[in-house]
Amino acid sequence: MATPETVPASELTRNFGGYRMRAQRRAVAVSSHGRITGYFVGPDEYEEFLRSRENRRTFPTVDLPEEQVKVIGASRMDKRHARLDIVLDRKQRSQRCRWTQRRLSEAAARARRGDNLGVAPPTPQGALLQ
Repeated sequence: MATPETVPASELTRNFGGYRMRAQRRAVAVSSHGRITGYFVGPDEYEEFLRSRENRRTFPTVDLPEEQVKVIGASRMDKRHARLDIVLDRKQRSQRCRWTQRRLSEAAARARRGDNLGVAPPTPQGALLQ
């Protein structure tokens, strides 16, 4: 896919007719202060975008049944991509570690506030419980 032509918004307004014709053939990126802020596209391309958006099926992952979560979690890529499994496993371990640290921090904050909801506050490592 070719990179769309980029024009400043002021140029687009001065020569709208010319850019409208160009947009019939391919998207024109519109910039403001050097940053792309939108795209000028023809009606056919925009309608195709809307159709593809309507056909896309999305849902929150929290709505997945536990069985599907386990199947997805246990899945692995083709052996040709095994090196990516290693990267994924490393990321998952890191995320679990961050999750545990966050839970411990939240528990400590609750204990400091005194709203531990019947759960014993976390103790410093090496402290004895009586």
